[in-house]
Amino acid sequence: MDMILMDQEGSRISDSIGNKMVSDFDTLLREGGSVHLSNFYVAKNNGPLKVANYAFKINFQRKTKVKACQSVFVSKYAFAFIPFTDIVEDNVKEEQVVDVIGHDAAVGDVIPGERKRKPNRRIIELEDIEGLKIKCTLWDAFIDDFKTKMESSADHIKLCVFQFLGVCKYRGT
Repeated sequence: MDMILMDQEGSRISDSIGNKMVSDFDTLLREGGSVHLSNFYVAKNNGPLKVANYAFKINFQRKTKVKACQSVFVSKYAFAFIPFTDIVEDNVKEEQVVDVIGHDAAVGDVIPGERKRKPNRRIIELEDIEGLKIKCTLWDAFIDDFKTKMESSADHIKLCVFQFLGVCKYRGT
């Protein structure tokens, strides 16, 4: 199980719990909860997507202690928006994840997976306040979720906020 831990200043670090240990910790960890961690180990952050700009991440081990503590206000929606220019000008590493905000300039049709077990996708185009556009690909469950949210909004211009958006080029675009 992979998680993102965040402190009250909004700093993020990746965290991982091996599949065999998830049941040891899943009742102790809750989204938005405050905990004190000890006896974990730190490893290189070599994952395919980096949710934090740190070279290291936290890994749980059997001896890791998770203790509930007095709740500290930490918004689960602490954003670190980046300008579209950083993406367009390749100033963001492909394995990094980012937060972006823009309005839906164009929404493409659902593109069926090309082979068995390949996910469906939908390409949307976001535009920022300066008129710069980026393309985002939504996969599987996010396609329906996006459609439902867009249809339920009566606003003419729909503002889209994406948190932990993976930056990568799909087939060169």
